[in-house]
Amino acid sequence: MQKLSREFYLNHRDKRKLILILPDEEKEILSDESLLLHILNNLISNAFKYSRGVENSPELKLEYLEKGFIISVKDYG
Repeated sequence: MQKLSREFYLNHRDKRKLILILPDEEKEILSDESLLLHILNNLISNAFKYSRGVENSPELKLEYLEKGFIISVKDYG
């Protein structure tokens, strides 16, 4: 997640930044990294796009489950 934030959304044009809400511990997530990055890129791009004119920055939250994970993207549009 940190990589995604650094590569795409660290310094957005309007000075908003992606806010990451991550668990304290790290776990390995088994997934197709390329596909997951593509999906997240689209969701985060939309969060910035449809929150224009709003000062709040979009948020990405990661939660671990016993057998999986949840990723949520919050915008203010």
